[in-house]
Amino acid sequence: MGKKGVEASGSAGSAPFRTGTVIRAIDKPGRILVRGQVPADCTTVILTYGVNRQVLMMTLLVWQVFRERVASLNPYHPETLNIQRFQIAPAEECTIDSAGRARIPEALRKWAGLEDLKTEAQIVDMGPNGLEIWSVARYNEELLRQADTMLQTHAEAAERWSAAQSPSAGG
Repeated sequence: MGKKGVEASGSAGSAPFRTGTVIRAIDKPGRILVRGQVPADCTTVILTYGVNRQVLMMTLLVWQVFRERVASLNPYHPETLNIQRFQIAPAEECTIDSAGRARIPEALRKWAGLEDLKTEAQIVDMGPNGLEIWSVARYNEELLRQADTMLQTHAEAAERWSAAQSPSAGG
């Protein structure tokens, strides 16, 4: 279905997290197979909106750390309010069933363009921070958009590096 990544140790304990991506189908009740992408002992996850129109999935421990960090921010700052309204308030707890599937709520599927159950989902492992679940088409569009930015950033960095290495730059 998709390629698997390499293991990296997570900061939330000894359980390994996967890095990489995998493409999975969403079944009629809106469930997606996440076994192999989440730690083996993880039975409950938090799902919420991602800012790039994807679904974010976090373990309870990662969610707790995220909420504590947001709680430590100025509660009246517009960016803090946006995070609270956009990611914390609509978050939903989801149990991973015995088959290793998590049910994505309908509102989150619509947000991510996964409401058509024939759409395949791209699971992107973000290491110890959790998973992103995208429609394959949106994920590929985002990669193309980001590639242009990355190419420009790398070109600028190479130019700065070349200028710093030239004999006249060092003095």
